[in-house]
Amino acid sequence: LRTHTSAHQMELLKSGVDRFLVTGDVYRRDEIDSSHYPVFHQMEGVKMFNEDELFGCDSDDDVIRLVEQDLKKGLEGLAKELFGDVEMRWVDAYFPFTDPSYELEIFFGGEWLEVLGCGVIHREIVESSGRGKQPGWAFGLGLERLAMVLFSIPDIRLF
Repeated sequence: LRTHTSAHQMELLKSGVDRFLVTGDVYRRDEIDSSHYPVFHQMEGVKMFNEDELFGCDSDDDVIRLVEQDLKKGLEGLAKELFGDVEMRWVDAYFPFTDPSYELEIFFGGEWLEVLGCGVIHREIVESSGRGKQPGWAFGLGLERLAMVLFSIPDIRLF
């Protein structure tokens, strides 16, 4: 039983795809409450950058900064499109496949709710896919949590 959809990243990166979405069932040892359940559907997105998109980056730090800014701008745009003009915040996080890593939270139902995790893809993952040092970012979000916010579903157990 997989705990995330990132297992598909490698095969798609090896195939040369630069941008993709993957969905699937995932299983975790979450404590069950109104926003956590041990089985849910996850969607993962990846964007890889080509040399033209990195124009003006003189160092690895510049590249990381550019990729991180693109990631946050794109996902804030997604959140705004999906949820409207809601309050958002970025929280530093740890994910095994990205660094730096973040969670995007929105203020929903009187509390902060994590809607996705994301980050800059680890260089080792990219290199082992045969793509050299090509930078990229990835995000993952739980589709049930997305539906909870969009359709005012108060408890994930109602799915």
